Amino acid sequence: MSGLLIASGILLASAGFAAGRPNVALSLLFLMNVFQGAREPLALSWFNEHLEPEERATMLSFRGTMATAGGAVGLLLGGVVADLRGIPFAWKLAGTLSLLAVPCYLALRPRPDLEGPR
Repeated sequence: MSGLLIASGILLASAGFAAGRPNVALSLLFLMNVFQGAREPLALSWFNEHLEPEERATMLSFRGTMATAGGAVGLLLGGVVADLRGIPFAWKLAGTLSLLAVPCYLALRPRPDLEGPR
């Protein structure tokens, strides 16, 4: 999931740098959406594997609520940034900010048991 997130963040930021060449920018945005679309099912399957059945519905609902709220606020703030600095800058900023989630994914990865068998 971290690799897909890094790829989509870099592609979004790259689209901001390629804004002067619309065909290249659109291609980069298309690829970014492909990587984001591949990441979402992985994230949902991770939730299903790691949550207890009695907590699963609540946590998936909470995740969806927070994603919707975050998306709404992000669109509003992205619009303000685009009005102030332009769409290419907003893409660069959004791509860079999305990379901040990578440490969260890395912190959630499974670690080997260092104590060994008991």
